[in-house]
Amino acid sequence: MRNLIKEGKTIIFITHKLQEVLDLSDNITVIRRGKDVGRIKTSEATKETIANMMVGRQVLFNIKKEDAEMLFKRVEGYKKYFDKKHKLMRPLKEDGNFLSPFNPKMGMNFEPSHGFHEGTSWNYSFSLPFDIEGLIKITGGKKKFVEKIEKCFSDSLFDMGNEPDIFYPYLFNYVKGEEWRTQKQVRYCINKYFNTTTSGIPGNDDAGTMSAWLMFSMMGIYPTCPAKTDYTLTSPVLDKLVINLDNKYYKGKKFVIETRNKSDKNIYIDKVELNGKPLKKMFITHKDIVKGGKLVFFLTDK
Repeated sequence: MRNLIKEGKTIIFITHKLQEVLDLSDNITVIRRGKDVGRIKTSEATKETIANMMVGRQVLFNIKKEDAEMLFKRVEGYKKYFDKKHKLMRPLKEDGNFLSPFNPKMGMNFEPSHGFHEGTSWNYSFSLPFDIEGLIKITGGKKKFVEKIEKCFSDSLFDMGNEPDIFYPYLFNYVKGEEWRTQKQVRYCINKYFNTTTSGIPGNDDAGTMSAWLMFSMMGIYPTCPAKTDYTLTSPVLDKLVINLDNKYYKGKKFVIETRNKSDKNIYIDKVELNGKPLKKMFITHKDIVKGGKLVFFLTDK
């Protein structure tokens, strides 16, 4: 199987054994073309961990518990790419050692890069929405994690025009007391990168990805991770919106999002109430929405 990959041939592999499929997937992450010969493509590995988590959740509910546990264990595979010195993801060579020399900014503006597709180590290192707590831990704790994410924005290392890091503005919501940074950065991105002209979307919309980011961000709710049913919050742009729920599937009739004290300066959240009760965290669930009800944001200028 490994020889076929070296020759660049396409492999169609059909099996009823999940482990065999995953073993093949592991081999395919070894890229052997152009300048990436003999190196593990880190961006593909991080994407694969998300896929493992998604499949694992489906397997857990529909097939075998032991397969789900095996997949969830594989999800932690991203950690072997994490370089403790740089506190960033770093490409591995086939022998398991880190690629050297290493420039975490290599790949900016779609420059060819060892180990990363259309991006840099900065674009991919925190693009792991399924395990933010684990990411905070290996980064060195909450303070260092916030510093790293903030550096992405202050040093122009964030790229709104491509998918890998578009969740970064919402990462501050995972550290209590730092949620205001999410509200600041999301609103900044909306105002800077989107407009109503013919060039009003940053980069390629890629099947509606950028448009969906804008839609959710303007609503004030953003899905946290594929295959999970949580939404994280930011200050809405709209005064009021109504989500009409199909009564064929949901008991609730509608879910209303309202914004109070909204103005150009009032972009920060003072408090949020769900059905009249204050929220302690900047998160709600899909169940909260489909049950119907009202989410009210109270905004302030600080």
